[in-house]
Amino acid sequence: MSLPNATATIPSGSSTSGVVTMVGKLSGISLPVTGWTDAPLSFQVSPDNGATWYEFFANGNELVIPNPGAGSFSGIDYRFWGGVTALIVRSGTSGAPVNQGAQRVLTLTQQA
Repeated sequence: MSLPNATATIPSGSSTSGVVTMVGKLSGISLPVTGWTDAPLSFQVSPDNGATWYEFFANGNELVIPNPGAGSFSGIDYRFWGGVTALIVRSGTSGAPVNQGAQRVLTLTQQA
């Protein structure tokens, strides 16, 4: 069962989105059709509605979507997202964030 999509907005000149409150488990992410500054995607997550933040790791590695292109949809294994109540999407990785050249609105698909 799919839930309503959420959006994550990365402001111009920034590498991170605002906080996105999740009602389900992340199962996919869509990038804007044009204008994406080339960068992988990574995440910060909170299990307690934003009181505590962590870099998101799965199977011992930072969860990274390597270089998705503008207008792309990346499917994500929703089983990794149990217990995540809020997230921040990052352009780049924790060690190498990439600022976007303009505001970017990403669409997050959620699974129950």
